Amino acid sequence: MTIQKRFDGSLSFDRKWEDYKIGFGHIQSEFFIGLEAINRITERHQHELLISITDINGQSAHALYENFQIGRENEGYALKSLGKYSGLAGDFLSHQLHKKFTTLDKNNDANYNLNCARDGNGGYWYNGCMDKNLNAKYYASGFPWGQTMLRSIIMMIRPK
Repeated sequence: MTIQKRFDGSLSFDRKWEDYKIGFGHIQSEFFIGLEAINRITERHQHELLISITDINGQSAHALYENFQIGRENEGYALKSLGKYSGLAGDFLSHQLHKKFTTLDKNNDANYNLNCARDGNGGYWYNGCMDKNLNAKYYASGFPWGQTMLRSIIMMIRPK
């Protein structure tokens, strides 16, 4: 099941808590299914998370996490579990493990002096504002990813 898709920047991911809670966009284009839906799906059964990224040069890589789960809203939709990582995209989510989700209007990130989401980075599980972020601002050529720019990402989950 696809839970997030970005590929052309037509949809802003710079949004408030309620949007991330219920989801936004359309499955035929860019979208995010919503934190509440992801929680309901992942809290009952173990799920794998597959993230496919493609950079602006067309190079693709994947990150697979064997036990993906997020908490409930009263837990800040914290990234509760990832399980074992495999793939060639790099283990970019383990640094965010146990972090609560932060949005423009709800600062739950580890940087208490700033709101990483409000400072132009989009909603995410922040450990620091410079973290690699699948929801970062999309520019004409893509969105920042370390030393490169990504053109697209797809996040998918499936029962294990």
